[in-house]
Amino acid sequence: MPTTRFVEGIGTVTLRRNRRARRFSIRVTTFDGVLVTMPWFSSYAAALDAVEKYRSWILKEIRKAEDREQQHLRSLSQGSRVTRTHQLFIEQGDIQNTTVRVHSGVIAVRFPRTLHLDSLPVRRAIRSGILAAYRI
Repeated sequence: MPTTRFVEGIGTVTLRRNRRARRFSIRVTTFDGVLVTMPWFSSYAAALDAVEKYRSWILKEIRKAEDREQQHLRSLSQGSRVTRTHQLFIEQGDIQNTTVRVHSGVIAVRFPRTLHLDSLPVRRAIRSGILAAYRI
């Protein structure tokens, strides 16, 4: 079962043990952040030491991933088709929390006026809506 740790300056790091892993593997993904796959017998402290060792590389990859994500979000326009059967509608409103609703061929994302479209909660909501639409 994966576990998460917060690393100052990097954010949340997911640590996942794998019985077949022989060494540490660090991945930075667009929406999910930093994932460390580690050998089954390794300690979490050793995994966090590996994260510290490669901190500059991780930060560079995080910046690249955020740029890719923002480019992708900018390419989505209101009502654009994001799956074969679903369109994306994004609305900013007088609400407290970001919400996602997938129904009748529509992925509706609503977020508070205090947030911007490029903010992390909104990006995660859009991603979760698209993934939910693919699962339907």
